[in-house]
Amino acid sequence: MPIRRLSCFLPRETPFYANLLRQIQRGFEQCGIECSGALRLLDPAELRQWCREVRPDVVLEMNRARNAAEGLPPDVKHIVWLVDLAGRPADDYRGSDITYFFGPAWGLDISHEGYRRCLVPGSCVDDYPHRPATHEFELSFAGHIPGPWTPEELERDLTSNPGELSFGEFLPAYECRLHEIWDAPLALDDNLHHGLRYSRKRVRRPDSRWNPLTVAKEVVTRLCGGELNLADDRLRYDVIERARRHLNRGGLAQAMLSTGRSVAFYGSSTWSEWSAFASSYRGWLEGPRQLGPAYAGSTINMHEGEGVHFRSMDVMATGGLLAFRQTARDSSPGGIASMFEPGVHYLPFKIEELTEAVGSWLDQPDRLNSIRHAAATEIRARHTWRHRAESILVDLDRVG
Repeated sequence: MPIRRLSCFLPRETPFYANLLRQIQRGFEQCGIECSGALRLLDPAELRQWCREVRPDVVLEMNRARNAAEGLPPDVKHIVWLVDLAGRPADDYRGSDITYFFGPAWGLDISHEGYRRCLVPGSCVDDYPHRPATHEFELSFAGHIPGPWTPEELERDLTSNPGELSFGEFLPAYECRLHEIWDAPLALDDNLHHGLRYSRKRVRRPDSRWNPLTVAKEVVTRLCGGELNLADDRLRYDVIERARRHLNRGGLAQAMLSTGRSVAFYGSSTWSEWSAFASSYRGWLEGPRQLGPAYAGSTINMHEGEGVHFRSMDVMATGGLLAFRQTARDSSPGGIASMFEPGVHYLPFKIEELTEAVGSWLDQPDRLNSIRHAAATEIRARHTWRHRAESILVDLDRVG
């Protein structure tokens, strides 16, 4: 069946999602597809009415699979793009004709049948035109960091037996274990590598070491012999997502400050809640008009290496220089080295060697300019939202 109309629904109304929806719509429209959408996930009655009035051939939703999209007519194809799991296993998101996931390891946690692969964001070169570098700061990071733990949060019980193991007692061992497995390669054979790209079969996870929920269960058992009990959604999120962001983004921020270079942190005001980071916090950036100049205003834009983020693509589109923390997953499907060439389009680094790496980079301005130009060129050649729309249409043709 030819695809003529697609509707895209993003989770909520924010400036970020408003810009993203407009960029996605523009990408599909450049492919000749009529693309409608909304900045919320519709309830069953609204979704039925939307499909009667708009008559989409395909519905694409961020973070909601078909098994939760009540009211969607059976003849409308469904795509889910998993960008934020909200502390839930990826395997909970079922029933869609296509499942896209954000990070190279996420597909290992999906065992049900269905077409699935990693979908990395594109960039909109109209919103992020190539800008000359202004070098206001030597290093910058743009993104959210959760606030520090409160005493009440650290006192929460992690098992069914009150007083057996608190979150604060669990956290040091958990962070240590997450740090140990950060560079552990995914145990993928050739078939599973292929499966992560275009699988329509059941693929059982052969290696779950990377999964924070699995790690948390193991740590709790080791520390007290009990079983992990995530009593509410907030605790689940804190264990699975927030602790990992503290470790990855907080660790990168500390390493950036340790270089002795000028540093800027952009994002939510929670940066200012950390005593170590508050003096380098430069505020919230509202959309491409502020983000683009900030990317160009940093000699090096840092990324913690946890998946190729929207800002990674937009930094390169702008002509900013991207430094990406190196992991063993970078060459896996959807990893940054599967799409871009290290040292040509971006700078890979190991966090324990960051000070030396930054010194070396800053001594090579001509090389850095060459990387900026090559990255901006590559984005325009293969990684705009039009290119992503084209790849989605190819996938829809595959599933029939």
